[in-house]
Amino acid sequence: LAPEGYASAGATWRAAEVGARVGVRAKALGFGSGLGPGLALGLGSAPVPLKAQGRGGAAGSFSATMGSLPQYGTTTAGKYKKRSAMKSTSAVSMLAIAALVIFLWVRLRQGEAPAPAPAGESRPGAGGIVAGGLAAQGQEGSAAASAAPTGGAPVLRTPAFRSLGEILEWNPDDLNVPEGLQDDLTTFDFNDVRQMREAQLMLDAELPFKIKNAPGATTAPEKWTDAYLTERIHARMRSEEELDVAPGGVSLVEVSLSNHFIYYDENVDDEKELSDWWAPTWQTKMPFKDWLRQAKLADVRDIGPDDPHMQWHLMTGARQIRADVKTIKSPYRDASEGLENLSALRYEFLFDDLPIFDARRAALAEVLSENNSEEEVTGVTANDPASFFIRDADEHRGMICHLGMRGGINEAHWDGDALWVAQGRGRKRYILSPPSSCPSLGIVADRNNPFFRQSEMDWSRFNERGVLAEDSEGHPGTGGSADPLKLERLGGAEALETMLEPGEVLFLPGFWFSYHVTMAGDLSVQCDSKATPEPQKGEGKIAACIGFENFYEY
Repeated sequence: LAPEGYASAGATWRAAEVGARVGVRAKALGFGSGLGPGLALGLGSAPVPLKAQGRGGAAGSFSATMGSLPQYGTTTAGKYKKRSAMKSTSAVSMLAIAALVIFLWVRLRQGEAPAPAPAGESRPGAGGIVAGGLAAQGQEGSAAASAAPTGGAPVLRTPAFRSLGEILEWNPDDLNVPEGLQDDLTTFDFNDVRQMREAQLMLDAELPFKIKNAPGATTAPEKWTDAYLTERIHARMRSEEELDVAPGGVSLVEVSLSNHFIYYDENVDDEKELSDWWAPTWQTKMPFKDWLRQAKLADVRDIGPDDPHMQWHLMTGARQIRADVKTIKSPYRDASEGLENLSALRYEFLFDDLPIFDARRAALAEVLSENNSEEEVTGVTANDPASFFIRDADEHRGMICHLGMRGGINEAHWDGDALWVAQGRGRKRYILSPPSSCPSLGIVADRNNPFFRQSEMDWSRFNERGVLAEDSEGHPGTGGSADPLKLERLGGAEALETMLEPGEVLFLPGFWFSYHVTMAGDLSVQCDSKATPEPQKGEGKIAACIGFENFYEY
């Protein structure tokens, strides 16, 4: 209750937590039970009701007192609706609290920032942790156009857009990285509390950024050797009868006669004049060791844009993950079982190596948090890092890993899901463009076209005035000259560029356009995980761009 207020935030939160636990006897602890809901309600930064419940009310107090990321308090408080209600405080206590609220409100209006929490203190929040307790503050952010400093109040680091024409001066077919390449994304250190509070602001604003030092992601580049991947991928996790798929190590391979890969849907309603379109790539199945041999030869032979390329895809599946999450969160299951007695997953090593993408860990962390447990159960705590990357374990779909050889380009497209992208090996050049750029990117808007959601423009031929995806009849790769007006609008579109290095994790917001190139020197291994909650900010812009009738049928 000191005038400084912010410096004693941790003690205030703990007092409120204890008050919540003892209920009516909280009066003996001074303002313990009433402080949380009073502050949160008064400041309006974490709207917790006066009868805040259990530890959720205490977390609301902590959030409001810190005055930084109020969404932590509200989300956390919402998880504890089954806790017994806190008793109201006496009239004298409420008057004292009201006075304190007014004082803190004035301080906030004056623009004073909360003091950073001590190094090593965990943050109760939506999804559990904001890098607290992992390391001391003060570590440098990685080199970026907008570096994440370690001191001062958290700020929203909106990236500075450049024109797509400027970025494409480095032809995507050219794998020689220019000196002094500008990285337009901020990189946050997962071990730095303050930086991760800024990352949370970026996440809520649905803006792209990168994270370094995320658990598992930093060790994957050294661990995922050729021998390691071959052994793990070819091992049978369960019997073929149980999996009902091809034997271990055999998966889907996408083949292109050039370095371009563009998504297409061959199951669209191909009426009108689309009956004679042809697919730009084809799919087959191939053992991983055979694909790996081709990927290694691609670097040895220094293959170019006009040579065949192959991408190998590995999917962990969603059905078993969701079943395990449901089991973990069952009220009839003892939380002390943790991650034991669950089903063996296909390619389980991926979840061992990238625990931040394991929805089972996030689900268990949620259970432990609801139980006010501070214990570690099968290596998981209530503040498990997976909670930051997976906010809704019930809706998680596992992982999809894409393995690519040098020079492979995935054409510009948008996805409705927000994604975390972990670069486990190799490097990838990413060009990102916001949903507002949709009218400038030549996006195929007709959902009856096989190339719906993709850009019709070949960005690697921008300076040659070429076309890639389709002509008016849906024929891909026809070449020829593009409309000058289209090229002018394409070059003026807002865009960002980043080089995703091994061990880094990229946040790719939903409805943003992405275009990525696998660099030379090593094969690329990247794994994607759905980021939740569902994106909101870009939906309307995409719907207006492609037509509401097309978008909402999609």
